[in-house]
Amino acid sequence: MVFPSTMGTCQGDFLIRALFALAHFRTLRSIINHFPSCLFPFIAYDIHIVGPLVIVSSAYEHFQIELNKIGLSIQF
Repeated sequence: MVFPSTMGTCQGDFLIRALFALAHFRTLRSIINHFPSCLFPFIAYDIHIVGPLVIVSSAYEHFQIELNKIGLSIQF
């Protein structure tokens, strides 16, 4: 039998959002430095890439690769 407390974290838990932000901070910082002509507004796990289409496309691909390295993936 699986109890609810072992199935994951509670939705909206501030501590979990903070830990998630810390987990991918280096990756996000790297992308921001690598693509200075883009903006990366984000709140916790909602990240947007804003800028010229060609550069945004490259930034997105690079971001996917970097996230995969730490075991994360982009979901729509």
